[in-house]
Amino acid sequence: MSAVATSCFVFHCSTQTESECERRRLFGVQRGAEKELQLHRIQPGSLLLLYNSMERTLSGVYYATSRLQADMQPDAWDGQYPMQVSVRRCPRIRSRLGSTELRDL
Repeated sequence: MSAVATSCFVFHCSTQTESECERRRLFGVQRGAEKELQLHRIQPGSLLLLYNSMERTLSGVYYATSRLQADMQPDAWDGQYPMQVSVRRCPRIRSRLGSTELRDL
């Protein structure tokens, strides 16, 4: 069996924005951050994780269903995160790690 190299991208959220991410099936970042974080490399099928910095939890696995684009849903997060990628949660891999589990990785 051969290994396939792939990229995984981690998006950050707060407790308030996490539910909107899941409800809209959308992750987002501020304009300009996509270049620094090399998010232009996201393609449909890219693996994504969601880190809640307030609760210190990591959830996923998600996969991208689009490329990163501007204003896919302009009203999402009151327009604060206009660079957006649509996502689906991987049905076979559902996990939520807390700070204790993350520390042990």
